[in-house]
Amino acid sequence: QNSILYMRDHLNQIVDLTSLAKEAGLSISHYSTLFKQKTRQSPIDYFIQMKIQYACQLIDLNKINITQVSEAVGYSDAFYFSRLFKKVMGISPSHYKSRNLK
Repeated sequence: QNSILYMRDHLNQIVDLTSLAKEAGLSISHYSTLFKQKTRQSPIDYFIQMKIQYACQLIDLNKINITQVSEAVGYSDAFYFSRLFKKVMGISPSHYKSRNLK
């Protein structure tokens, strides 16, 4: 639970497995195992899911462009963000945005 709160507080940053394990006070391997047992996802996959959910909220609620959304969720490379978004959501962020404008 504390890790998820930590992730939520750092959605606008890049957080790696080392910092998550350190924050939890556990070794990387033990932390990863425990996290996956509780959530059925790796910590990084879970964090990416959270970021993409937040990006969807930003797209839904604001009139900001995809580059601004990308930066708001901690990715300076909008193309990388778009690929990640499409991998998680199945559609590009611009397609997601256009669907919500209808």
